[in-house]
Amino acid sequence: MAYLDLTTTEQIRAVMAAEFEDIEDETIEAQGLDDDLLVALGSRLPTWEAVLADATKPVNQARLRLFAKYFCAGTVGFMAQAIYLKKSTDGNNESGRSDKDGWAFVSQGFLNKASDYIDAILEDLGQAPVLTPFSIIGRVIPDRDPITTPRS
Repeated sequence: MAYLDLTTTEQIRAVMAAEFEDIEDETIEAQGLDDDLLVALGSRLPTWEAVLADATKPVNQARLRLFAKYFCAGTVGFMAQAIYLKKSTDGNNESGRSDKDGWAFVSQGFLNKASDYIDAILEDLGQAPVLTPFSIIGRVIPDRDPITTPRS
């Protein structure tokens, strides 16, 4: 199945390095990735249809397809925590397939890669990508002075 004519179910599965037995087409297609992708493109790049139609910049068209592929893989990967949490056996040996922390990490990696592609498109179009501040340190101002005011 194609998603906004930018990526397909097969590409998403290939990016995730998943076999058909691991996650079936119906499971991926039932997640409604068209809506997720449309909302993401509409918020980050409202002119995405014009970028797709602009044949003079094939690099941006490729970046848009890459964004879609990695965004959808990240979205499916977020749900893979539930899908892949199973054991596999061949009758003699049994092994665990995944854990929830591994897929959360992989999903975020896909979404970061997708974000890099959309930022590259925005930079090429002369629009500044949205920068989000990263804060490691924070502070909390208490309601009372813990040294001079006792607890009630």
